[in-house]
Amino acid sequence: MAASSTNICKIGEHEPGLRDEEYSQMLVWIGTDVTNAPKKDVEQCLQQALKARQPLKYVGTVTTLPGNGGSGGRTDVFLLVHRSDIPRVAVNRLRLGDVRWWEDIFYNIQQHIYPRDIIESYPPAW
Repeated sequence: MAASSTNICKIGEHEPGLRDEEYSQMLVWIGTDVTNAPKKDVEQCLQQALKARQPLKYVGTVTTLPGNGGSGGRTDVFLLVHRSDIPRVAVNRLRLGDVRWWEDIFYNIQQHIYPRDIIESYPPAW
């Protein structure tokens, strides 16, 4: 049975409003293309890789804009982490390559390479 298009990861799309008290911390997996992968597969794969106890929430994939010496066009994956998993994920994310906290991107003044709608939907949490 084919997955419906609403369950498929599409570049440039994200879901606003998923952040809440329990899921306040966002990860950005830099340069990762999960186009056409089912959302549940992405969430479960990364939950296992990050050794998170709670499910991750897939926010979306976003294509970067030109800036910071880059030409843009890179695909990044955005996910929310449950607050109880933040210490565990903070260490385990380093094994996956370039996985950053959204706030680190902001406070290193790199947010302008992302479309305004992702910035407005998910301002820094701390």
